[in-house]
Amino acid sequence: MRDIESDYCEWTETEGGVDIRLVPDSPIALSVDSTDGGWLLSVIDGDTADLFFDEVYPTRAQAKAAGNAIADAGGSRTADRNAFESALMKDNLLGDDFGDDTYLSSEILSKDPLRTVVVRACPVCEGRFGVQVFFTGEGGLLDPTEDEDRAVGEIWKESPYEAGNWLMFPDVDSAAEATRAGLMALAQIYPLYRHLTCA
Repeated sequence: MRDIESDYCEWTETEGGVDIRLVPDSPIALSVDSTDGGWLLSVIDGDTADLFFDEVYPTRAQAKAAGNAIADAGGSRTADRNAFESALMKDNLLGDDFGDDTYLSSEILSKDPLRTVVVRACPVCEGRFGVQVFFTGEGGLLDPTEDEDRAVGEIWKESPYEAGNWLMFPDVDSAAEATRAGLMALAQIYPLYRHLTCA
């Protein structure tokens, strides 16, 4: 989805009759399609097609207007992203920022072997904030160890629902607090990471 031409930052109708709009500086993509009883607005991760949520509206115009409200709330998304980042950087839990459209930040857990925790954050709209946590090494993505699984379980248990690979939260504060708890638990496993944090 993110490979679509940049003019998809405005509504564009596909050959199948589906309206698509990408949200600038965000992983979010929007689609509007006819469905029984109305028009379905789907809000998705444009990279993976994970569905954040969808909602039916009586008319196509209303569905697109609701999508526009999400797409045009860039200032609110930036504020939420900055608040999330600040909450985690306060304890040195993450070093890089979420400033680009990947919304990724990471920190090294161990150097031998190389193991990194990666956090991806996505403020979707009011009432919906997505978080992903995964692990990487020299060979790319890694499966979590049992200890890591228990640590990030601190995040999972606070998430009201999942959207594909995303853990969804009702606001930035709950997302940041749950993520902080999971990363602090990781700091108890890895001495290098613990040294960098205030754990």
